[in-house]
Amino acid sequence: DSTVTMADSVSCIESCAFQRCESLASVQFSEGLTEITSCAFSECPNLTSITLPGKLETMGTAAFADDNLSSIAVSAGTPTKTWDFFYPGKDGELYLYHVTLPATVTDAGYGTFYYNPLPHDNPDFILPTGLKAIESEAFYKTNPRYIWLPEEVETIGTDAFVSCSNLQYIYIPYVCKTIAPYVFPEQTKILGYTTEVEQYAKNNGYEYIELEDPFGGN
Repeated sequence: DSTVTMADSVSCIESCAFQRCESLASVQFSEGLTEITSCAFSECPNLTSITLPGKLETMGTAAFADDNLSSIAVSAGTPTKTWDFFYPGKDGELYLYHVTLPATVTDAGYGTFYYNPLPHDNPDFILPTGLKAIESEAFYKTNPRYIWLPEEVETIGTDAFVSCSNLQYIYIPYVCKTIAPYVFPEQTKILGYTTEVEQYAKNNGYEYIELEDPFGGN
């Protein structure tokens, strides 16, 4: 069937429940729904728009990955908030998706809307304030030219940026003390203002550009 209508007693959609339902084109969610788990609606190519219920709290990993969503709405009268997601698009560029979700949502898993033609812009890019860790392969094969890490970033994992072939500059903040070796392409210039960042650049063969300490009163 191309349409699914859920009873209001449904509170959770289990993992992979509708994965690869190629005919699925419309979903009317339960108004009592609080959780959509991992891959629940992934790989549904005819699913182009959804309206999320106002009580939704959790969206699992890849819940709507590799669909064809171009519209996400919320139930009428629902308090909302905007979430920003960075994802690599099919063309290899990195995109920032601005997605409106019910205000009750506190957890949106990795790749929730991965590979969807959602509204986006393409900055050379400043990551969201509050980000503390960049995990291994987090930006694998994305192609920003310039990256400004927020001041809260403490760790950068193995191969996080190693395949970003266009990356020319990256700013690393002073609190970032744990960085995997050779995590950036060899042409990348590292910007920073601490001896730790400078030493990392020297030890791994990157050009280092010293900035003024923004907290030094200069």
